Amino acid sequence: CKDYFNRYSSGSNCVIFIVDMATRYIYIDTYGNQIRNNLTNGKCDSITDNVYDYASDKDYYQCSMTALEQIGKVLNGMAIAEPMKVVSNLFIAFVCGFVIMYLVAMGKSKVGTPSDDELLKYAAINFTANNPRDIVTGTTKTYCPRSSGSSGGGRSGGGGGGGSHGGGGHRF
Repeated sequence: CKDYFNRYSSGSNCVIFIVDMATRYIYIDTYGNQIRNNLTNGKCDSITDNVYDYASDKDYYQCSMTALEQIGKVLNGMAIAEPMKVVSNLFIAFVCGFVIMYLVAMGKSKVGTPSDDELLKYAAINFTANNPRDIVTGTTKTYCPRSSGSSGGGRSGGGGGGGSHGGGGHRF
């Protein structure tokens, strides 16, 4: 952009509105102190926010004309519409209000946490089992042939309910 300023401006103040087709981006670039005082980065962002719909619809003439009109208004001290700034300010106000409301609600609804002694005081200490009994739900029989080799492992275990139990497992 600086090359364009040097080539086409008188050297003091200049504004360039660019529609970059390669990156599908629109820019407003300024050069000079007097321009920068009036046409701030925030105003440039607001203007590009206002005209990007025209560029998205491939109406580049209307995009450029509207952008240049709004640049002229800002440079002449007039106000332009800044709906994105209003929407973002409303969103920020909503989030701040929600955070303040949450903090106030949490501050007023403090419930004391009981100490360990209080918990143990009211905890059930006794455990009793009434009428304990064993119930056999089924039995299985497993055939395990004896190894004919010289050394082999043994297996002990029982079946049925109430006896001993053996087992094993393997990760797959």
